[in-house]
Amino acid sequence: MRALFITFEGLDGSGKSTHLRQACSWLEENGVACQMTQEPGGTPLGESIREVFLDPRWGEIDGTVEALMVFASRRQHLLEVIEPALAEGRHVMCDRFTDSTFAYQGSGRGVPLSILQEVDRLATGGRVPDRTLLFDLPAEMARQRGHSEARRESAEGVTRLDAEALEF
Repeated sequence: MRALFITFEGLDGSGKSTHLRQACSWLEENGVACQMTQEPGGTPLGESIREVFLDPRWGEIDGTVEALMVFASRRQHLLEVIEPALAEGRHVMCDRFTDSTFAYQGSGRGVPLSILQEVDRLATGGRVPDRTLLFDLPAEMARQRGHSEARRESAEGVTRLDAEALEF
């Protein structure tokens, strides 16, 4: 069986990161090679972009600027982590990918779909996940989880996107 690229999508607080960690741990415990990663991030450059992207000090950032940061991180992520892992036969489990960009920067920030599609084509070379797992729950519940005590005490804390209005 060839290695699969599986993405976990959903609102912050939906449980996607928790399920991703559990799935990858289960696979590893059962002798299946698995690479766990996240977006934006996944590489040293990507993690630096992630820090800037999520830092509340920057306040409101234009949606196109956000998209370009995410796609820059994604391109490096594909080159350094995702494609090499798949080539080596390791399944890749990724917390977020292009679906999040279409949701957050497209629907949330109003960046035209045609622009996102074109930049996605450039950044990914057409790479799409083999499977996407969508974790869906009401936005109010996700917000409560996303603003929990554990989240506030985590390494990332409450991010710039966490401060967005519920409608976002």
